Amino acid sequence: MVSPVIIYSRLNTGGRMFQQGSGQTGIRPLAGVRVLEVGGMGPTPFAEGRATWPATRARIAAVFRTRTRDEWTEVFADTDACVSPVLGLLEAGEHPHVRARGSLLDDDGFLQPAPAPRFDGVRTEPGGRPPEEGADTLAVLAEVGVDGTALVASGAAFTA
Repeated sequence: MVSPVIIYSRLNTGGRMFQQGSGQTGIRPLAGVRVLEVGGMGPTPFAEGRATWPATRARIAAVFRTRTRDEWTEVFADTDACVSPVLGLLEAGEHPHVRARGSLLDDDGFLQPAPAPRFDGVRTEPGGRPPEEGADTLAVLAEVGVDGTALVASGAAFTA
């Protein structure tokens, strides 16, 4: 899966210089100028006005396509550029920051967000697993006044 790469520059009133990534980047940097410096892209024509943005965007896109998301993560790892990889849910569950904060809970292999907000001294419990797909089809349809048996028979709905 390819994730978008977005670079904002505080020096040019926040104009988007790179709107969507292609290739295997998956990085979301948010401090444009420093990101470009660390990424080896050198100076950009931010000050030349909006007319140059499409060319600058193309230049940035070309550079970001030269490495994978993990390679870019390594490039920016020990810098002050504000860059974080865009992770899938399963990858995020393994991230040290997410683990340290308890942001995701693993309920016997089912990964879900932890309850929020969390306050000291207040115990919160996760909501539990959602029902299996199709487990409550007939009950939900009945709640809205629809006889689901014909829908299930036609294949328009299913039950577990």
